[in-house]
Amino acid sequence: MPAPPESAGDGTEESVEMSGNVWRPCSTCKKPIHHGTKYMVCSVSTCNRKRNSYVFCSVDCWDAHLPLANHRQAWAVEETAPTR
Repeated sequence: MPAPPESAGDGTEESVEMSGNVWRPCSTCKKPIHHGTKYMVCSVSTCNRKRNSYVFCSVDCWDAHLPLANHRQAWAVEETAPTR
C-alpha cells in the first residue's frame, strides 16, 4: 500500500499529487486527469483549439463551462488521456 503524500500543512500536498502520473488538470475544478483515464471535451471547435483546449474530468465539470461559453449546440465527447 503506497504511503500518503507528505505535507508540511501549508498546502504542498497538492504539488506532490500533481507530479507523477497526471496528464492535465480539469479546466473547471482543477482535479488531476491521469494518463490513460477517460475525460470529457466540448464538441464545439472553439473550445478545442490548440491555444485553449479545455478538458474536463466529468460531465458535471463540462456542464459548468456552458454558461460562460455561450454555445448554441454542444455536447460532451468522451476521450482517453494519452498513456505515458
